[in-house]
Amino acid sequence: MRKRPTCIRIAKEEDLHKSIEPREFYAIDWLIDLIDEIKPDALISAGDWDEYVTPNDMHEVISRTALFTIYGNHENFGLIKRYAISDGSIHVVKGLRVSGVNGLIGEEEGEYIISVDRFMKVIERVKRRVGRPDIFIMHQPPYLPDQYPWMRRDRYSEVALEEINILKPRLLLNGHMTGSCYNYGKYEWGTYLRVDSSQRYRCYAVLTISDARIRVFNDNEEVLAFNI
Repeated sequence: MRKRPTCIRIAKEEDLHKSIEPREFYAIDWLIDLIDEIKPDALISAGDWDEYVTPNDMHEVISRTALFTIYGNHENFGLIKRYAISDGSIHVVKGLRVSGVNGLIGEEEGEYIISVDRFMKVIERVKRRVGRPDIFIMHQPPYLPDQYPWMRRDRYSEVALEEINILKPRLLLNGHMTGSCYNYGKYEWGTYLRVDSSQRYRCYAVLTISDARIRVFNDNEEVLAFNI
C-alpha cells in the first residue's frame, strides 16, 4: 500500500466502461478501491462511465472525493448528466483552472453530440475567461496521427485540433480512444494524455500539484512519469 504524500493529489480516469460483460461489471468496485487507496483530493474523468453505472455507484464516488467529469458517448445519460460539468464552465481545483466540453463533435446537437459551431464558441468562451486553462477535459479526440496512426481524419477531429491549438491548455485530458494503457505527447500547444481505465488495462494517472508531476499507473505499477 502506497503512503499518501503530504501534498494535493488529483486522480484521473476515463473510459471506465461499466458494462454487463463480466470483467467490466466490477469496474466501479475497482475505482472505489483505488480511491480508498490513494485518497485523491479530486477525481477527474474524461467520460464513458457506460450505461450500467448506477446512482449508488456515483454516490460511492462523490462521498469519497470531489468529482469533475464530462460525459462521452457510452453513458447512462439520465444519470451522468447530473454530475457532468457544463460545457466551458471554469472550476478551480486546488488552485488549478479546470474546464472541459462534453461528448463528441457532430453536425447537429444530440444526446452526446455538440455541434461544430457550439464547440468553437465553448473554446472561445474559455479562452476569453481564463486565457490558458491548466487542465482541459475533452472526450472528442483531436486529430493526432502520431498517437493513433489508424485514426480517421475527418472534420470533427480536425476542428478539435484547431481549437486546442487556439486554447493551448497546459494539459489536455482526452477520452474515447482505446487499445492501449495510455497515450502521451508534448506539443506546441501543451501536453496530451489519455488513459484507459477499463478492466482490460486498469490504467489511471495521479497528478501531484506541489511538483506538477503526473504518474501513470497500469494496475498499480508505474509506467510513465512526466512534468507539466
